[in-house]
Amino acid sequence: SKSDEFSEILGSFGLQQTVGEAVYVTRTDAKYHTANCSKIRDNQTNVLLLQDARSIGYEVCPECH
Repeated sequence: SKSDEFSEILGSFGLQQTVGEAVYVTRTDAKYHTANCSKIRDNQTNVLLLQDARSIGYEVCPECH
């Protein structure tokens, strides 16, 4: 299956497939956002897993959560 192929490719690089909620972060604040938040612009965001964003210190955006 495609999922197995993807896992195999990741494994060849020493990586594992991860599953979780995606959030968006910017370089200008320490908040994480949903895709529809007015505080973010597509060209200035990075996508992280929610658990990763929290673990490196990002906090919830009060406007979109």
